[in-house]
Amino acid sequence: MSSLYQPPLIPGLGSNVGPGLTGNVAQTKNPFFSVGNQFLPRNLNDIIRWVRFITVQSPVTTEVIRKLSTYPITEFVYSVRDPGAKKKYEQIEKAFKLKTTLGDIGFQYHTVGNVFISIYFPINRFYTCKSCKSLFGAQHSNFLKFRDFKFYGTCPSCGNSGEFLVQDTASKNIADMNLIIWDPLDIAVHYNPITGKSKYYYKIPSDLKKKIQQGDRFFLDTLPWELIEAVKDQKNFEFADGFIYHLKNVNVGFSINGIAVPPLVCHFSLVFYTAMLRRANESIATDYMAPLRAVFPQPQTGNSDPVVAVSMRNFVSRMEEAFVRHKQDNNHILIAPMPIGYQALSGEGKTLLVNAEIQQAEQTLLLSLGVSQELLSGTTNWTSSTVGLRLMKNTLDSYVGQVLEMLDWISGKVSSYLGMEKSQIGLTPFQLTDDDALKSILMALAQQNNISMTTIFEALGRSYEEELERQREDAKSKARNDVRTQYEVNRAQYLEALEIGKATEEDTSYTDALKEAQSIAQQLTNADPNTTKQVLDSLMIENYATWLMVSKLLQENRTAQTQQMNQQVQQGVQEQAVGGGGAEGQDGGP
Repeated sequence: MSSLYQPPLIPGLGSNVGPGLTGNVAQTKNPFFSVGNQFLPRNLNDIIRWVRFITVQSPVTTEVIRKLSTYPITEFVYSVRDPGAKKKYEQIEKAFKLKTTLGDIGFQYHTVGNVFISIYFPINRFYTCKSCKSLFGAQHSNFLKFRDFKFYGTCPSCGNSGEFLVQDTASKNIADMNLIIWDPLDIAVHYNPITGKSKYYYKIPSDLKKKIQQGDRFFLDTLPWELIEAVKDQKNFEFADGFIYHLKNVNVGFSINGIAVPPLVCHFSLVFYTAMLRRANESIATDYMAPLRAVFPQPQTGNSDPVVAVSMRNFVSRMEEAFVRHKQDNNHILIAPMPIGYQALSGEGKTLLVNAEIQQAEQTLLLSLGVSQELLSGTTNWTSSTVGLRLMKNTLDSYVGQVLEMLDWISGKVSSYLGMEKSQIGLTPFQLTDDDALKSILMALAQQNNISMTTIFEALGRSYEEELERQREDAKSKARNDVRTQYEVNRAQYLEALEIGKATEEDTSYTDALKEAQSIAQQLTNADPNTTKQVLDSLMIENYATWLMVSKLLQENRTAQTQQMNQQVQQGVQEQAVGGGGAEGQDGGP
């Protein structure tokens, strides 16, 4: 493969242009010949390795890509109406760990640019005796030994020793399914640029080959037998047509042999430049941040030299002893026979640090990734009219569109394997920002009936038809729930009434007291207030329980009488109004 970084030829000059080359030399220095360019990779596999290294070494790049990968992944929506089928798809979502896996897929999509995905459908592997045709499951066949890519052993059923055949059956256990994200370094693509079709091959890693050759049953009992035969034949494993899904990020603008160039290739120079600045800061911090402190005897006059008059050995020992005592006691006082000078050497690292340059380089890196500093720090406060926000949303919409296509492929494969109805797996629409001003305007227009509900729901990222459908479903669910609730309430009342009836048959004291209270209340309903008060006061003293029951019954009777009187008055007013209208019509007639 030709180098991705080979510069185009300069008109009128040969191809060997640049420092240290034997061909024609350009008149000026090549502006693209920098220190960082000397470390740029020269083939696709090296680019992928560098991308992975950079995502570890550049926290800014990693955090931005993580946000871009996970932000638009919302809750899953299934188009099937059958509750059983929907439950199965929810089980598939749980088995695939779909939301977490989509985050990993998005991260690889934005960094490496190529995501190779396939689905592992579980198998039940059996080993068959050639003699008696007995079947032994993989978990109960420890007596077999793997040698020369065949299984040998003594059959527990017939006692025959020899080779056992491998027989696989499909398993429908959803919990054992898995969504595989293949390492792009292990995938080889055979691409036809005319038809646009590709063949995909798995370059089996050496460690996996070694485990298979050594007879590791953990792999032999679960891996597809075609993969084991590929190891036997020392060939790459060829994927069947439609078995692997290739998600490509072509934001760079081109691909090589059917493989998209990793998008981060455009940021290598910026990352290298930032790394050089950080290395410079590291060197400055190592050598210039901690100052060296020097203590010395200071002359009292210009002509005196304390070095001549004082023993320097004694001076050094006294000063070291004073420093030790000061560490032990901060209030220790040193008595010196002469002035002592103090000077700090170095320590100017703070003024030498290149923090401003690093910040500017990281800002440039963020702009090259299409995001802002506010998005990285989580303090974004834009409105939906911002051009940058619109551009970013369009980019994310393109990414979400490809994710939905991949989910449709997954749904088709799984539904075909399990023999169930295919569901359109979707994502709830995401909003990049909440524009409160726009929402207020839309609500005001809706109150004046100057805007359609479809427009409002589209502005909120929702479908009006879907919301109407959900309202219908909610209404039906509520109706079913109301019927069931009423049935259970009536049933509970009936059962409780039966229990009360049984209790009443055994003890009639309450019913007798209730009859007595009803008789008293009936007598007091039409009595004058003084009589009623005297009777109630007497009951309160003699029988408090009866007083409570009579008071409650009186209150209910009075309430019923008041309501009846109000109804009669209202009816009389209506009759008067009707009679008056008829008379007026008669008087006004010809």
